[in-house]
Order: sequence, then C-alpha cells, then structure tokens
Amino acid sequence: MKKICICGNFADFKESYDGQTIKTKNLYNELKNKFGKENINVIDTCGWIRKPFKLFFNCLKQTRDVDNLIIIPAHKGVRVFVPIFNALRSIRKYKLHYVVVGGWLPSLIEKNNFMIEELKKLEYIYVENNNTIESLNKLGINNTLQMNNFKNLKKSSCKKEIDKKVFKCCIFSRIEEQKGIIDAIKVVDSINNKNENKQTIKLDIYGQIANDFEKKFFAILFNSKNICYKGLVKQDEIVKTLEKYDLLLFPTKYYTEGIPGTIIDAYFSGLPVLVSRWENHNDILYENETGISYEFDCIEDFEIKLEYLVNNQEMLEKMRENCLKRADKFTAEISLEILYKNIEE
Repeated sequence: MKKICICGNFADFKESYDGQTIKTKNLYNELKNKFGKENINVIDTCGWIRKPFKLFFNCLKQTRDVDNLIIIPAHKGVRVFVPIFNALRSIRKYKLHYVVVGGWLPSLIEKNNFMIEELKKLEYIYVENNNTIESLNKLGINNTLQMNNFKNLKKSSCKKEIDKKVFKCCIFSRIEEQKGIIDAIKVVDSINNKNENKQTIKLDIYGQIANDFEKKFFAILFNSKNICYKGLVKQDEIVKTLEKYDLLLFPTKYYTEGIPGTIIDAYFSGLPVLVSRWENHNDILYENETGISYEFDCIEDFEIKLEYLVNNQEMLEKMRENCLKRADKFTAEISLEILYKNIEE
C-alpha cells in the first residue's frame, strides 16, 4: 500500500468554515477511506508563520518513507512550501502533488516569477478549471491537470413547494464585501420596495464574518427588515439547511474564483443558483439549466435577473432536478479518480 503525506491547513482539526480548510479536510478523509488511516501522515500548516521551525522539523518527520506528498497551500504558503518540499527531495524520494484551491495561482506567479521553475519541478498540479490550465501553460507550466472541487454529501430528496407569499433566497459563503454581500442586500431591498403588494423576497445569510466587515455588515442588516444573518452551518447539516430555499445567490466580486464549494453544496441540495459571471463561472454553472448568471460586478443586471426568476418560478422546478443530476460530477469518487491513479502508478 502506498504511503502518503498530506500538507495543508487543518485548523488544528477544529470546526472550520473557509473553503481552503474544508477542501483540505475533505481530501484527507477521502484518502483515509481509500488507503487507510495508517498510511496517511498529516502536516497541519495552521499558524505556521508563528512557528516556522517547528513546522519545518515536522515536515522532515512526516515525509520520511512516504511515496507521495500532497500539498494544499494557500496564497502565502505556496511561495514557501513548494520550494521547501522540492529541496527536501534531495533526501526524500516522493512524488509531489499540488492541489490548488481557487483560480488565483497564475496571477500570483506573474508577481513571483521565481515560482515558475519551482512549479515545473512538481509531478502534478491539479487545478479546478480549464482557464487556470491555459494561463499556467502560457507561463511555461505544463504539468497541470483538471480536478474538480468535490463534496461528500447525500443528495436532497426534499420536494420544495412554491410559496406565493415569500421567495426565499440565501447566501452561503464567507461574509465579506468582495463576496458581493452588500450588492445582494441592496438588490433584495430594491425589489421588495418596488413590489410592496406582491411576493416578498427574504434573504438569509450564512457564513463566517470577516473581522474587518463585521461592523459594517450588521449596520446594513439593521436597516433591512427582510435580511437575516443565520450564523454558521456544520458540514453534516448543509443539505437540510439549503434544500428549503428557492435560490442561492453567489454575487462574488473575486474575478478569479475557482469552483466554489457553495455552488456544489447547492447542487446536492437541489437548489438553483444566481451567480455573477466571474472568470470561471462556466466551469460550474450550466446556464438556464442549473441557474442563471448576470454581468460581473453589475448590480443593475443582478437586480434584473433576480426579479426575472422571482416572476418566473416555474423555471426553478426543472432547475432543481438538473442541479441534483449535475451534482454527480462533483462527487469525491469522480473528482479524485485522476489523483488516485497518479498516486498508485
């Protein structure tokens, strides 16, 4: 049996809600199931900047006698861990796999040209979408493969009834300004103000609030009677939480988003989506099938599209069925097939 080490932010194995840590833990759990816990070593990079020497010696310890090392560093870590683990291969004989979360890697490399040669030394770089592969290829990095983001969730079996009085929307992501939270609140309030005697739109917001946004966020909520912050949701409660809604909003202002886990959550929940057209949105949104999109960072088009869906709810029932079908593409079994193959060969 192959011996594997996985290096990423496990948040000290405490409950966590950011996409980077969730994907790291999900991958670890799948590797345990596939290869056995006794064959998996872990390097937790949580808080590594405060204890770099301790982390380095743990890297030496955990990579001893492993056949495969899988790293999942974020923005700051990639410039440190890739060179370190490349250098360690002078005394360690492992294949080095880099699993990328999001679509930001090409822009980071353009500002850190020294990383090009370091990344070329890796056996495999797994990215979430074709745009990232093309951008890396243009930089001369050709050891790239597409591997979808994934979730291990049970599909919803809930049959959603149309409520003619209330149209229920939700946001399920990090709560920060660049996630488009303020735009969503403005759009919902604007439509409700125009349609005082028609169906009311309710917006529930879930997720971890960024420290620098908390004060502003609650000040805005205070003045919006149809918007509610609902806190955090545990992984095993995601589907039963989302399946009761009519629509998921994903108004991100991050143009280099990868394959957001929240949209995968929505698909498993049979929940259609309304998203901004970030660079890679076509890799996960099936236009007019699992949801619709609006012009990136255009609040006017956002409002037009939301109002359209509220007034054409018969579309959503078919979209619910399509979401559940498309969820199959984002299961661990399908997504990780290419990683397992490269580990075992």
